Amino acid sequence: MGRSVGVDAERLERSARVLVDQLLVLQEAERLLIYTDQEEDTAWLEVLIEQAAQRGARSEVLVLDPVQCLEDQSRQLVKRIEQGVDVICEFSKRYFYLTSSWQVAERAGVRAYSLAGMDSEAFIRCVGEVDHDAMFEFGEALTGRLGEIKSLRVFSGNGTDLAMAVKPGTLRRIVNKALKRPRLRLEHLEGRLGNGSRSTFLGGQLAWHGSPVPLNGVAVVDGRIWPPDELGDLETPLILTIKEGSVIDIDGCPEKVSILSDWFRGMPRAIQHLCFGFHPGAKMAGQILEAERCFGSITLGIGEGSLHTDGVIRAPSVEVDGNRFLDAGVYRHVPGKRGSLLNEL
Repeated sequence: MGRSVGVDAERLERSARVLVDQLLVLQEAERLLIYTDQEEDTAWLEVLIEQAAQRGARSEVLVLDPVQCLEDQSRQLVKRIEQGVDVICEFSKRYFYLTSSWQVAERAGVRAYSLAGMDSEAFIRCVGEVDHDAMFEFGEALTGRLGEIKSLRVFSGNGTDLAMAVKPGTLRRIVNKALKRPRLRLEHLEGRLGNGSRSTFLGGQLAWHGSPVPLNGVAVVDGRIWPPDELGDLETPLILTIKEGSVIDIDGCPEKVSILSDWFRGMPRAIQHLCFGFHPGAKMAGQILEAERCFGSITLGIGEGSLHTDGVIRAPSVEVDGNRFLDAGVYRHVPGKRGSLLNEL
């Protein structure tokens, strides 16, 4: 494995301390397993191992073969978890939370934390140079305010215009019950292990989950969309037409329209989640875990299981119950039962 060039060693060490102490809550004598499929930039790795050792913890690195399929990698990870570990930390570009490995970890009481795909610079931006307490408090305030609303509209100057009934009327509730649709639920991703939390991802995100999320309209995805690997950053937006929570048409860059259409061919295109990003250190150019946490962004999760993909909308505006809540990527004060919402971190 190689080390990245030009990374500030002091900033990297500080970031490793934050991860070990605040996010993983690593204790003396615990066993930490770090797994990755990256080979180019691993400057964070030795520093993280050193910080774990200073706290009396033992750490081990599992290097997954990036050429292997996800299932084979997961079996390799399961084998190592079954040998005994207390905490696993994900740096691989692939996510494993839907595989048997995280299920095995959960049953064994192992804590799991994902920083999927992070290189050293992203590690510093998103872990080491963030006031996590302030970000978590912001997420709680955001959750409290959005938990009160009845309707939501997402729109932007380049054509996004989506409507969602958060608290549907009587007829809609009857239809949802007849179709056995799960109730829409709102979750604040705290991003810290401990206090009952056994698995999590980097904080800075809040999501409505449901299948489908009751969206209607047009989403212009102009940030990043992944997977598959052939998509990624978007120079030309993808235009998704959504009806009753499912994507019924894909337009935009012909090449990427073809790739995404092939990805979903014959499979459901239901909107699984709608996410608000509020991580002040995240950048759109990073891997999808970072991109979908960009402050003031909206992410749509589309499709199920291994064919799930996430598309990020840059800095849209949002109205809740007719009041401006997000203004071109900047959160605005909206009166609510819990008082003033922070404008920005």
